[in-house]
Amino acid sequence: MKMMSIDPVLEAIKDFEKLRKIIGDNDELGSKFRSRTRFMLSLIEDTGLVAALSFCYSKAEHKTYENIIRIWHGEGEKLRAGEEEKKSYALYFYLVLQYLKNLGIISKDDVNSPLAAFKTLREKGTVTFRLIKSYLTHLKRFAEAVYKSEREIT
Repeated sequence: MKMMSIDPVLEAIKDFEKLRKIIGDNDELGSKFRSRTRFMLSLIEDTGLVAALSFCYSKAEHKTYENIIRIWHGEGEKLRAGEEEKKSYALYFYLVLQYLKNLGIISKDDVNSPLAAFKTLREKGTVTFRLIKSYLTHLKRFAEAVYKSEREIT
């Protein structure tokens, strides 16, 4: 698979704008997504990309992840209230896999089949995180600027 040259800041802006439309006025989901961007970036740095993403996927659960993919592509209903924690993990997980696909690191099939994505990422080695760190950092900054912390919501 050929690596693409993509501006991580522009990609983060584009994805965050779409994310805001999907989250809408669900402040709880926005604050939980904000927490995910902070926590997952640290977890990736501490444990590695595959370990952190497999944790993220387990917290999202497969059914929620599939629903997020449909909603992202306008094929499903709007997000309903409930299970914001799972949805925040699923949104983050999807954005990471989608960005990896855009870079040419994983395939579209890998985005739709996370287990295949994990296998591909294991084969790519540790260089992958360095390629996505700027994107993830900008997602975190945008989320911190727009959404309140979970402590402020409760």
